[in-house]
Amino acid sequence: EIAQCLVGSEMCIRDRENIVLIASFIISLIIAILYSSLSVWIIFFSSIFGIISSFFSSQGKWLGFVFDIISYAIYIYTCLTQLYYGEMILSVVIIVLHVLSLVQWKKHEENGVVVVDDLSKKMLISSLIISIIGVVGYTAVLWFINSEYPILNGLATVVYLLKCFYSYKRSVWQFGCYLVYEIIFIILWLLALENGEMGGYIFLVGGISELIFCVFGLINFNKLKIKQNLKK
Repeated sequence: EIAQCLVGSEMCIRDRENIVLIASFIISLIIAILYSSLSVWIIFFSSIFGIISSFFSSQGKWLGFVFDIISYAIYIYTCLTQLYYGEMILSVVIIVLHVLSLVQWKKHEENGVVVVDDLSKKMLISSLIISIIGVVGYTAVLWFINSEYPILNGLATVVYLLKCFYSYKRSVWQFGCYLVYEIIFIILWLLALENGEMGGYIFLVGGISELIFCVFGLINFNKLKIKQNLKK
C-alpha cells in the first residue's frame, strides 16, 4: 500500500515537473526573442541547460550533471568575453566536481535512479562548520577587492560548493543547499535588472524554475529513500 501511494504521488509530481520545464522554456524563449543579441542567446542556452539539469537531478538521474556541465561550459564563454576570470575559474572547478558526482551517481544507480545515502551527523556538522568559515573568509576577500554584494556572492559561492559536495555524497541535503543558493541567485539578478541587464530576465526565469525543482528534489529524494529502504 505504501509503495502504491508513492507511485501515485510520483506521477502527480512528474506532471508538475513537466509543466514547469515547458513553461520556463517558453517564457525564456520569448524573452530571448524580444531582447535578441548574441549575449542574450548565450544566456538563454546556458539557462535552459541549467533548468533541464535541475529537472533530471530532482528525479535522481545522473543525466542532470551532463546538462549542467554543458550549461557551465557555455557560461565560461560569457566569463571570457566579460573578463570574469574569478567566475570562470569557479565554473571550471564546478565542472570537475560535477564529473566526479556523475561517476558516483552512475556507480550507485538502481532502476535508473541514484541510491540515496545518509550523511553521518559528524560529517554534516563538520561540513557546515567548514562552510561557515569559508563564507566568512571568502566574503572578506570580496570585500577587500571591492566586489559588488560581497556577502551575497560569498554566501552563494560557498553554499553552491557545499551543494556539490552533498551531491557527490548522494544526500538529500544537496537540495536544501540548492534552495538557499537559488534564493540568493534570484536576489542578485533582481538587483542586476535594476542596472538594465536584459539577459537577467532569462536568468531570473531559470532561478525561479530551479527553485521549484529544488522543492521537487527534496520530495523525490525523501520518497526514493523510503522506497529503497523498503526493499532492504
